[in-house]
Amino acid sequence: MEFFERDAANVAWIRASFDKAKADNAKALVLAWQADLWDTRQREPYVPRASGFLNTIKAVEAGAKSFGKPVLVIYGDEHVFRVGPFLDTSYKAVPGVIALQVMGEHDVHGVKVTVDPETPGVFSFSPLIVPENLGKPDKRHGD
Repeated sequence: MEFFERDAANVAWIRASFDKAKADNAKALVLAWQADLWDTRQREPYVPRASGFLNTIKAVEAGAKSFGKPVLVIYGDEHVFRVGPFLDTSYKAVPGVIALQVMGEHDVHGVKVTVDPETPGVFSFSPLIVPENLGKPDKRHGD
């Protein structure tokens, strides 16, 4: 099944990213992907309700603990600008890891991420709003 190969590849990529950051003595690490790891809504009645990203979440948690420096995880999927803690599989904040969910779909804008290892928190965020995109319906979904 394709899922298991992809899941193993995701975990290997995350581990390799943390290994490289440690080897390079990086001051911080950024990971990015499209999926919302915590979307556990089940749309197929014959499949058990569970996230397909449990191993991904655990890999970020383990990597961040071992790395010991600030980590930023950027993701999309729900299309709402949100900055907050990265949550583990028990929905508790993982120390040192910030999650940034970016806008999209109906609200196509941008986010400027500033990385300054000399400042507390290392990362800061500024939404970049495109006025022409405010309130525009998404034609792809029949809105």
